Amino acid sequence: MERLTGLRTGPDYGPLGKPSAAGLPDAEDVEDRQSLEVEGDTTSLEVSGERAPRVVVDQDEVADQVLRRRTAVAEGRLSGRSQADHRKFDQVVRAVPASLVSAGRSKLRTAVIWREVLERPVSLRDGS
Repeated sequence: MERLTGLRTGPDYGPLGKPSAAGLPDAEDVEDRQSLEVEGDTTSLEVSGERAPRVVVDQDEVADQVLRRRTAVAEGRLSGRSQADHRKFDQVVRAVPASLVSAGRSKLRTAVIWREVLERPVSLRDGS
C-alpha cells in the first residue's frame, strides 16, 4: 500500500506520509488519571422535620355506587334506537347554527376559503 500511494507510515511519519517534526507523547503519558466522580450532597427539601399525617383514602364505600352507575349506563346503551330518536338526531344535525345565520359576508367568505383549502384538490374531486 505504501508503494502504491507513495505515503510512508509509522511512528516517525505524519498523516500525509511526511516526516513528523514533533513527536507525539505516548498515550499513557497524556492520559488523565483524575476521576470526575464527586461525592453526592443530599439535603432535605422539607421545611420542618415532621410530616403531616397521611390521609387514608378508602373508596370501598363508594364502589357500589360506581358499579351501579356504570351498569345503568351500559344497560342504556344496550337498547336500540327508535325511529323517534333518529328523527330527533336528524333535526339536531340539520339545524343551522345561529352563528351562521347572523354571519356577515366576511365570515361567509372566510368559510368558503377554508373549505377550498381543506377540501381535496379540484382535479381529484368527483364530477359533480
